[in-house]
Amino acid sequence: MASSEPPLSVKYDHLYPFNDPKYYHPYCPIDYSNTLSVEQCWMGDTVVPLPDLRTEDAAVQQRFQSWITQLVSNYSIDGLRLDSAMQTDQQFWPGFVSASGVYAMGEVLDGNPNTLCKWQNYMPGALNYPVYYWLIRAFSSNTATLNELANNIQWLNATCQDTTLLGNFIENHDQARFPSITKDIGLTKNVIAFTVLNDGIPVVYQGQEQGFSGAADPYNREPLWTSLYSTKSALYTFYSALNGARRLAINKDSTYAGSKSTVWYSDAQTIVTRKGASNAYLISLFTNRGAGNNGNIVLPAAKTGIQASTKLTDLLSCEVFSADASGNLVISITNGLPRALYITSALTGSDTCAYTNTAPVSTPNPVRIPTATTASRIISSTTRPQSCQTASTVSVTFNQKVTTKWLESISVVGSIPELGNWNTPQGFNLSAAGYTSTSPIWSGTIKLPAGTSFEYKFIKYNSTSNAALTWEADPNRRYTVPRSCATSVVVPGSWQG
Repeated sequence: MASSEPPLSVKYDHLYPFNDPKYYHPYCPIDYSNTLSVEQCWMGDTVVPLPDLRTEDAAVQQRFQSWITQLVSNYSIDGLRLDSAMQTDQQFWPGFVSASGVYAMGEVLDGNPNTLCKWQNYMPGALNYPVYYWLIRAFSSNTATLNELANNIQWLNATCQDTTLLGNFIENHDQARFPSITKDIGLTKNVIAFTVLNDGIPVVYQGQEQGFSGAADPYNREPLWTSLYSTKSALYTFYSALNGARRLAINKDSTYAGSKSTVWYSDAQTIVTRKGASNAYLISLFTNRGAGNNGNIVLPAAKTGIQASTKLTDLLSCEVFSADASGNLVISITNGLPRALYITSALTGSDTCAYTNTAPVSTPNPVRIPTATTASRIISSTTRPQSCQTASTVSVTFNQKVTTKWLESISVVGSIPELGNWNTPQGFNLSAAGYTSTSPIWSGTIKLPAGTSFEYKFIKYNSTSNAALTWEADPNRRYTVPRSCATSVVVPGSWQG
């Protein structure tokens, strides 16, 4: 609620429908280091204050729930963006979202996954501010590094309940537009591609597709009509191509949107991810080399499981790449642009770049597969490439950043037998072999069945007596071992609390 009077002179009877002081918290300026203060103190200033509603009160909640139910019904709303979610009592949101009957995404302006991910206990999704900050740092120049982004993808997956329900963005009305940070079109296209092709729901801010370049508010709130609503601008057509690639992947694989990306390759300037089913996956390449720069990266068959001579088509350029006789795949980087590769033999009919699939349709090329005896049977390989062998067990490496004292060690304790079933003496002990004062990393690798879901925490224990000393703070961490061709994953993290 907004008022034109100073905080202590607010005329509550002018505020409808909450026209009584009993509906509001007493005035106090916000201390953003204090959660209760953020939830109950007033936003705005002393000239235009925003009296803070008691959203923890049943009467206030009921009024909002009735209103949102009617609003969604009247206008057939598909989803909601919940502004300033952190400034509202958390327990207010579940009833509000339930009353709306639609998906909701909260503005949780915090770059720490340990903070942001907790909000999925109260609403389905949130704007993905952790990835936003990682992207800004990774693609702001061609001298930046992608290591933080590559390493932290697994951290986010392990911490949030469902990263596919988070909103991926790189611009909004509160943040500077990306072209105000760099004029490099190669960097801009890569950061946009990541927001569309990575796990989650793409969020595009009006004018982003026109290349608007306003910096801080209000300069980032340009009117769209100045662009003449062009559908031929470089970024508009690029968004169209990205949407086409994402839509194709979803149409080919009903599980695609809900699947999690796996980092197949990364270095300081390149990340390659795989997303989707084993026979219908999209390989995305992102680079911060910048416009005008070229190069090659190699994906070894031992890492990807790609079969010999498999062809993949870049859905953004229709360029075809072929694996060699061993299944190793070389992907070229041209002019610093991203790639979105799909199995060529799966492209048919009106699919994007379907003309690159030159395999015959009426004359199959049979593949002979020996059975346990010496007999053979024939299957057609015309419409489907050979899929990779999904790993049954995965080597999961925990890399935990935590400073320890003399005789302190770190253990992982969790809800599965391999992690002790919450029995601290039976937890999985990490090693300090790579620990330094500047990089205090405790690490350990354990083999777990693919698809295993579990909760876990880290504890500090006495390395002499093996007695537990300290549990890290709530909440429990969650992780699901990926089902993919990859036989190893890294789960990075930092001590909670």
